Amino acid sequence: MSDSSDDFSDITPYENYITAIRDVKTRKKYAGQMEMLLNPKYDWAKSQYKRKLLSEKKFVKLVNDFANLMIQDPDAGKNKIKRYAMMLKKQINDKQLNPNTAKNRLKPIKTLLRANEIAFSWYLIDRTMPKETKSEDRAYTREEIQKMIIHCEDITDKVIITGFSCAGFRLEAWNYFTWQDVVFFKNEDGTYKGGALRVYRGDAEEYWTHITPEFCKLLDLYKVYWKSKFMADPKPTDPLLAQERSPYPVALQSGGVSRRVRKIVEHIGLRNHMIPGKNRYIVQLDHALNGIVFERLTKNTNLFVH
Repeated sequence: MSDSSDDFSDITPYENYITAIRDVKTRKKYAGQMEMLLNPKYDWAKSQYKRKLLSEKKFVKLVNDFANLMIQDPDAGKNKIKRYAMMLKKQINDKQLNPNTAKNRLKPIKTLLRANEIAFSWYLIDRTMPKETKSEDRAYTREEIQKMIIHCEDITDKVIITGFSCAGFRLEAWNYFTWQDVVFFKNEDGTYKGGALRVYRGDAEEYWTHITPEFCKLLDLYKVYWKSKFMADPKPTDPLLAQERSPYPVALQSGGVSRRVRKIVEHIGLRNHMIPGKNRYIVQLDHALNGIVFERLTKNTNLFVH
């Protein structure tokens, strides 16, 4: 008789669904988008404002019920998705919704179906949805990044802003970084000429990216701070960034990184007011740093130190 721990027959559609979503922040965002489809009492009048999500218990039930409907009565499940897509299209035509946003609202549904190996043809929906428009979002400017660095409260903030902007990785990558993921390159005189950073270590999407001499110098300074805090140099397997309040090395996760970035960005006045008629900021909090080539923001290296 096999061990009950090896019996996967009782895995629910919801469990498959959340397993397929790596990032906690994405999971939370998908929950809000899935509720638009699944919750018959969803209040569209409040959809543009902050609204309290369903309790986890209710949401889990809605997800499982919908997945089981797709399996037991495929036509009814497919019609539910098609009606939802038609509603999104109407919102687009009425200028209440951006085509890019509509596409994103379909992603969690596709994830749920793929995670549970439920067949569904998206051809007709994808063909009838209006084409995506060019995003009006922009990245932070060089001057804005300079201001952000100036207003960093500590060395941890400077490592975050500089690392983000020089290497171009996504927010959730901070959940993976350890000291063994950093390789430094030096000139003959011992100065840094750059380095490499491994992103998503151990994941199928693992890759290496370039880091600048400025970021290498900041990591050196951060090592000094680390040793003064934990009374030892960081081990290769220690997290690259540690939480401030912990007496021992605990990784500063993407949520903590995002809160730090928000505080800095709001301090320099970039997210204090939303443009009238828009439901999102033109500069997105985290991914506006993603993909920026940091270059050398200034010749004054004192900008990067206390």
